[in-house]
Amino acid sequence: MTDRELRPVGRFEWEQIVLRARLGSLIQGNGRGTRGGVSGAAFKAVALAWASHGELDGTAIYPGDATLAVEAEVGVKVAQAVKRKMIEIGLTEKVRSRSRRQHRGDEYRLTLPTDLLDVVDVLTPAALKVAAITEYEKRRGKRGGSNGPLTEPVGPHDVGGTQDPPRDPEPETCGGSDGTTETTCGGSDGTSVGGPLDRDTQPGPSQISTQPKKHGVRTALTGPRATEPEEPDSVAEVEQQTPRPTGCPAHGRALAAGQRPDGKPACPLCRRGAPPTPTGLAPVIPISRRSAS
Repeated sequence: MTDRELRPVGRFEWEQIVLRARLGSLIQGNGRGTRGGVSGAAFKAVALAWASHGELDGTAIYPGDATLAVEAEVGVKVAQAVKRKMIEIGLTEKVRSRSRRQHRGDEYRLTLPTDLLDVVDVLTPAALKVAAITEYEKRRGKRGGSNGPLTEPVGPHDVGGTQDPPRDPEPETCGGSDGTTETTCGGSDGTSVGGPLDRDTQPGPSQISTQPKKHGVRTALTGPRATEPEEPDSVAEVEQQTPRPTGCPAHGRALAAGQRPDGKPACPLCRRGAPPTPTGLAPVIPISRRSAS
């Protein structure tokens, strides 16, 4: 420990070293304040909060223990234990005692000891990258259901051992429309009788006739169909096809035809005995002109 030297460093370099350092085993449980010890996460939280109070060059650090405890979300005794351990291993150094006039505590600065690797395991940037990849692969393996190395998916032809060599298609005997159809497909150990399963494993020509019989569906499909009414071509045809109401035969369609319930004609002119309306054009009534006097 006598050959150890403390090198002042800036905040960025100091924080990078602390983040890569394995600090979980530095403070063991001693039953006084720390109880079960201080984890690496709690140690780094206090250390980074400690460094945040300094300048960029790592100087002018004098936070209180209570402030560190609140910022790192730990107890005051844990913050004090981490502070003592950093001074012990050389991660920080006191440069000035506290001043009551200025209401400041002891002033510290950030340092790195020359024998840090003898006390703490610090990962190199390359080792950090490898460890990160390992953690990623573990998480990916848990998602896939296996922690082993990733392999290519096994195809359906890789399961079940060796396969039979390809066989030449054997002749099939297909009957007519009323006959039977039999196919002979030999397997690896014997023969099998043709059936529905053979069509799935050995596709061939369809055995179901799609041709309609002479007096079956074809007759029903080609039979006479109901004729649809033709649409009129002009307005005149529409008027001819449209039924018109029938009126009084003697006095025109404007007046009702038939009889009322009391037996009298429904047409008012017929009830009055008016003569029938003459067909054709109405007579011309001359109009005399009067000259202005």
